[in-house]
Amino acid sequence: RIGRTGRAGQIGTSVNFATEEEAFSIPDIEAHLGMKFRCEYPSEDLLADLPEGGNVERRRPPQNRSNNNRGGNNRRRNTRHPRNRR
Repeated sequence: RIGRTGRAGQIGTSVNFATEEEAFSIPDIEAHLGMKFRCEYPSEDLLADLPEGGNVERRRPPQNRSNNNRGGNNRRRNTRHPRNRR
């Protein structure tokens, strides 16, 4: 995940987050971009131990499902003037 502050060709700062596994790809990314990243690591007190098994079940918040999004480029039917049936 990358967040950046520069927009439309302006200079800005990008903040990158990588998991321990993804961190192994950083040297390849640096070589591709031709620049070195400044890496900072979280303090140990911010890291939580995983339960035995290695995964934590994550529950997603319920999605707000409304009838406004009908798909198909968000087109709505014209309910005022229904089509004539043949």
